[in-house]
Order: sequence, then structure tokens, then C-alpha cells
Amino acid sequence: MDYEFDFLKALLQSIFLETLILIVFFNLPFFSKTKTPVSTILLAGLVSTILTLPYVWFIIPMFVTNKTVFIFTSEIIVIIVESLIYIKFFKHKYSVLLLASVLGNMFSFLVGYYII
Repeated sequence: MDYEFDFLKALLQSIFLETLILIVFFNLPFFSKTKTPVSTILLAGLVSTILTLPYVWFIIPMFVTNKTVFIFTSEIIVIIVESLIYIKFFKHKYSVLLLASVLGNMFSFLVGYYII
């Protein structure tokens, strides 16, 4: 039961942190030629995290037991999948969406590493 509780904490934390990065990222003048509504950014952060984090916590560990390989594998998979999900929400080049996913996941991972 502790593992599931930790998962819920990580889910809420990841949604908050990754969405925060998306809000900042897509409101930078460098990337915001078209104004993306905050509601769209919030929904993108929520959907992408809800769809990917359960795989990181419950599915990938069934196949990858080495911690270093697990971290590398899961982060790469999540970054790619989330950037593909972002295509449905944002009208930007894929490289921009991939960068947004990398930044959001790096930030969430580093903060989560020190909190959880």
C-alpha cells in the first residue's frame, strides 16, 4: 500500500511540475508566436502524465530490474510518448514538443528524486 501511495504522490507532483514547465515554456516569446491557452497547456500536462506515469511505476519495472537501465529506459520512453501526445494539443514543430517534454521530465525527475 505504501508503493501505491508513493505513486499517487508522484503523480500529483509530476502533473504539477511538468505542467508548470509547459506553462513557462509555451509562454516564452521564443516559442509563443501563437498564444496557447492555459487550459490547453493544463490539459496537455494532465493527460500526458496520467497516461505515462503508471507505465513507469508499474509496467516497466516488470521488465527492467537494473536501476540505471530502468531510469534511462523509462525516461526515454516517457519523453517520446509525451512529446507525441503533445502533438494533439500544440501547434508547434515536433522538435519543440520534444524539447518541452525533455525539460518537463528532467525537472520532474530531479525534484522527485530529492522529494520521494
